[in-house]
Amino acid sequence: MSITQVLKYPLQDLRTFLKGLLLQFLYFLIIPLIIIFGYQIRVINHVINGKSKLPELKEFKKTIMLGVKSLLIHLIYLIPCFLVYSASMLSIYTSSLIFEPAQRGAYFSNAYDNYYQSPNYYASIILYYGGFFFIPAALCLFAHKWKFSDALKLKKALRIIINGFARYVIAFTLILLATQAVNNALRTVNLSIILPVFHFYIIVISAFVYGNIYKRVNKSKLISD
Repeated sequence: MSITQVLKYPLQDLRTFLKGLLLQFLYFLIIPLIIIFGYQIRVINHVINGKSKLPELKEFKKTIMLGVKSLLIHLIYLIPCFLVYSASMLSIYTSSLIFEPAQRGAYFSNAYDNYYQSPNYYASIILYYGGFFFIPAALCLFAHKWKFSDALKLKKALRIIINGFARYVIAFTLILLATQAVNNALRTVNLSIILPVFHFYIIVISAFVYGNIYKRVNKSKLISD
C-alpha cells in the first residue's frame, strides 16, 4: 500500500466520488450523512475482502442501516468522554444553585474558565481522542463480517492496534493532522464551502488505509478469538 495508491483510491471512480460529494454537501439533512458513514463501512469491507475497486454508491437502504450502526459504534466508544464532560457540567450547575440568580452568570463564567484548567477537562480530552483511536479498529471488526457485536469486542480492537501498531498510529496521526490542517487552512482563506469535498475524500482514504491494516493483521491470525 503506497502513498500513491492511497491518494488515488477515492478518485478511481469519478461517478461514485461525485455522488459522495453531493451527499457530503447535503450532510445537514442527516440522511446523507448517515449514508456516508455507511458507505465508509462498505469501503472497509471491500478492502478487507481484497477488492481493489471503489464500491459503487448504491443499495441505499442497506447503506443507511450500516451508517446507523457506524454512528452507534462512534457514540459507544465516546461515552466515557461524554460522561466525564456531563458530570463536570452538572457539578458546575449544581454548585451555582447556592448563589442568587443575579450572581449565577458571573459564577458560570468563572467556573467554565476554570474547567479548562481542571483534571476533568484533560481527562475528557484523553478519553475523546482515546475513543477515536479505537473507533477505526472497531469499524473494521464490524465491516469484516457485518456483525455489530464484533465492534464492541475491545480486546480484539486492541489486538488490531497492537499488532499493526506502527501503521495504525501513523495512519491515525496523519489523518488527524491532515484533517485539522486543511480545515484550518480553508477557513483561514474563507473557503469553508469546499470542506465537504475534502471530508468525503478523507473518509474514503481512511477506510482504505484502515481496511488494509486490518487485512494485514487478520492474515497473521493475531486477532482471532
